[in-house]
Amino acid sequence: MKFSYVVSLIFAFIAFFPSTAYACLAFGCKTDLAILGEVVSIDNTMATVKPFHIFPNSEMPNQNNISVEDTNRELQIGKKYALALSVRENTYVPVWEMLEVEGTSYENAKLVKLKNGDDASLQWWINNNGKKPEFNFHGLDNKLIVRIGNSESPFFQDIQVYPKRLPPQQLVLIIIGSFAFGSVSTYVLSRRKKKQ
Repeated sequence: MKFSYVVSLIFAFIAFFPSTAYACLAFGCKTDLAILGEVVSIDNTMATVKPFHIFPNSEMPNQNNISVEDTNRELQIGKKYALALSVRENTYVPVWEMLEVEGTSYENAKLVKLKNGDDASLQWWINNNGKKPEFNFHGLDNKLIVRIGNSESPFFQDIQVYPKRLPPQQLVLIIIGSFAFGSVSTYVLSRRKKKQ
């Protein structure tokens, strides 16, 4: 029976494990150029990207397209990406993951995959043109909370922006499912031990 609880706890831990942070732009990592851009061509590990939005405080050269190093070959021609880049000679190197976006401007750009709280904060940053927010992001487990106002005053509000809150019925099903999984695995293991 004790084993069943351990298995259930492990399953629950894996299901709700928080991801590692990488969303530098929203939290102030050093970049030379932050853009939304479309890939127009690829030659081996170099992609030519045409920016359609350049975020403030970026150092953009006087040219229409830039060369971006793509050693992992993640970029695809015709797709749009949010890119944070550092300059190395005449080539731009990604500072963090290259995230695919849809849209034509910072106002309507949407990350194609919103995987975690960092992605949610980056989405917020993109749609606000990279401006420092008048609110604070903070994490709680694998949640992204936006705090509007000063927490020392009685007039502040916490809004959970990622993940969207699960309805209570789904939460109950997840808990029951994890305990059922633990119980079944305990039963199967105990039957195997008896056969030996």
